[in-house]
Amino acid sequence: MRSHQTHQGTQKIAVDPVENEIPDTEDYKAVGSVTDENTGIVYFFVWSENINKHGIWAYDSRGVLPGIAGAGFTDPFPGNVKKIIQAPEFNFPADGFVKGDIVYTNTNAFSDPDVSLSSPVETYPQKDALLYFTDNKNEPRKINIYRAYLKGFEVSDDTVLSRQIKRDFISACLGCLWMSYLLSSRRTPQET
Repeated sequence: MRSHQTHQGTQKIAVDPVENEIPDTEDYKAVGSVTDENTGIVYFFVWSENINKHGIWAYDSRGVLPGIAGAGFTDPFPGNVKKIIQAPEFNFPADGFVKGDIVYTNTNAFSDPDVSLSSPVETYPQKDALLYFTDNKNEPRKINIYRAYLKGFEVSDDTVLSRQIKRDFISACLGCLWMSYLLSSRRTPQET
């Protein structure tokens, strides 16, 4: 169990011991966060002195996401921190701020037949969450959170093909430019 200081005191956060936790030996800091109002998951954008450790992590207070164990998954449990994905392509600025928004698709990464879950697929979110984000320095990007979490952990960084597969989880898109405009002005598509 790790302590986390907040302005309201110390908050205890359970870190899934099977998963990759944020190590104490390196300098990490959150440069932004967004909360999924449907699941209660808080996604935070993490900067590190080591560019390869820039990534997106999640605090799963309700136990929505399954745990990772070896090459498979365990039952979800509440109150833990999970690594969604790490890659140097995030390239978050150390003094910057990352702003994000979550939208839903009609796809469902949890129903992928190649994903062996320990709980019935109905216990997981039925629509994928897309996270659109920008730091106003790099191009606006999006990531399918559940697909990256469920498939990204399998991808190593040791080959060119592996790096490209991981990069595909972090996609730049023309639609992201529009989403970035909406995020920066907090307009909805109906208001424009």
